[in-house]
Amino acid sequence: MIERVHGIIGVILLGVICCNAEFYVACSGSESTGFEKKLTWSNNCTQVCQSDCNSTMETLSNCTTRVSQTSCGSTSTCVTNQGCVCNDPIAFKSTQALTITRDIYCYNSSVTVRLDKCAMKHYGFGLGDIFFGQPSDMTYAEVSSSSPNTSCYGSTVYTDGPMYQLSFTFGNKDLCNIVTEQNSSHLTFSVGVHAYAGAIASGIDRTTTLFLQFDCHYPRTYTKSYGKVMPQCNETFVNGSCTGSTFYAGRIAVTNLVFDERLLDPSSTYYNYTSFAMRKIITQLFLAIGVPVKRVVIFGLSNGSVVADYVVEVAPALGGAGNAQTAIQDITQYINNYTFTSQIPGVDSNFLNQYKFGAVIVKTADATVTQQIQNPCYSGTATCDSRAICTPLSLGSYTCQCALGYVDVQPSQPGRVCRSTCSLTAGPFCLNNGICIINPTNGLPSCLCQGRYEGNNCENIKQTTREEVVAILPWIAVGILLLFVIVIMVMYTRRRRYFRKTFADHSFLPDAGPSNSDAVVGLMHHGPGGHHSFLE
Repeated sequence: MIERVHGIIGVILLGVICCNAEFYVACSGSESTGFEKKLTWSNNCTQVCQSDCNSTMETLSNCTTRVSQTSCGSTSTCVTNQGCVCNDPIAFKSTQALTITRDIYCYNSSVTVRLDKCAMKHYGFGLGDIFFGQPSDMTYAEVSSSSPNTSCYGSTVYTDGPMYQLSFTFGNKDLCNIVTEQNSSHLTFSVGVHAYAGAIASGIDRTTTLFLQFDCHYPRTYTKSYGKVMPQCNETFVNGSCTGSTFYAGRIAVTNLVFDERLLDPSSTYYNYTSFAMRKIITQLFLAIGVPVKRVVIFGLSNGSVVADYVVEVAPALGGAGNAQTAIQDITQYINNYTFTSQIPGVDSNFLNQYKFGAVIVKTADATVTQQIQNPCYSGTATCDSRAICTPLSLGSYTCQCALGYVDVQPSQPGRVCRSTCSLTAGPFCLNNGICIINPTNGLPSCLCQGRYEGNNCENIKQTTREEVVAILPWIAVGILLLFVIVIMVMYTRRRRYFRKTFADHSFLPDAGPSNSDAVVGLMHHGPGGHHSFLE
């Protein structure tokens, strides 16, 4: 790996926003325009929902994007009402490249890079400053004048602390100037990650640039072992993908998850979140025993802890009917007896070990199922809005319908443009910083009012109740009593000073001679004319 980070006058450290019971963090302006997100955090920063700055603030139960499982990791700390906040200082590693780079995932059709957000902020870079580019160093002028395609930029993820994630597929590699080399034995991606920040103004250079370069190599012919069967894969690359696939159908039970009625509704956020977790579980299980997975389709979730019916497409295709059946037996045996302790590239053993599994069923998918998952609803090519439900009809055809809580604003093309019922009013549905929530039962909007506001739209200031008055009366009494004591003390102090001053100004005591007590006695007993004039 080649690495270089250089800068001439310091870089600006920008904070990350971070956590107690569900709370909301507005856009702070710490990222470039278009890359900023509003955040909804859960208790202890274990879940987060990211939404656009100009959208209605969303709750975790109403998150229109996927709710992410999170951890603040080693370079940030969970802070109440802020979320994952970068440590200051961060923990630096032996090189800048190791400090910045968290993960690099290389596959034969895609590459993903994760950079530590706190480290990048330390060096002065935000998400909008970082992009995939040519695998060679560039001057500041070359970097700043480049116009990368939008697909070459990344997003923020929080799976193991705040990270910037950049990904590209074989299909858009040319847009990002990724260099690909192929020969009879290997496929190689040469990848460059570039970043720049700051500017040159009034002859002072305040610029900082970054360049990371790495290669990913893949053998064109290799062997996969399933235990008793050794199927050969002679890969033929077409647009970066291995041609030919085998489809397995099956069922998996995750016994330490609790079933919820919302899992019967494919349009619910909870279903989508659980379905995503199940896809990751199945992908990791197959990858752990050496079976590469192209995609996983969840056909339904049911009770029995949480049970998922799935179809998995694996590459390469296994040769020979007998070998395929033997492979199924071995896959089933290996998955059901595997302990996730070995460090297999791409396998997240910590993720898998947090779940407990019942029996995992694997069988060859029949022709009907194989044909069904080619439907656009499952292949990802459907044109439904992300807030719509895609329903497959037959091979190649489907319907889209806006999910509960969303209104179809383009009925001529159903389910293509769905808008939240929270955003249909001319102004904000909830006033005075109220948060709009969509009822998961009837899809109607309601408001979570802030502070002392109430009403259907948080339009009213709460009236003080009798209970509230009774609750504060003791404090009022204590305040009045305290004020009275202070006034008495002030009056006493002032009066005492007054008498002391008056006595000093009109003293009849002699300046010299007997003591004061003697002088007084003398005046009492020896007044003029022998009379006791003082006593009189």
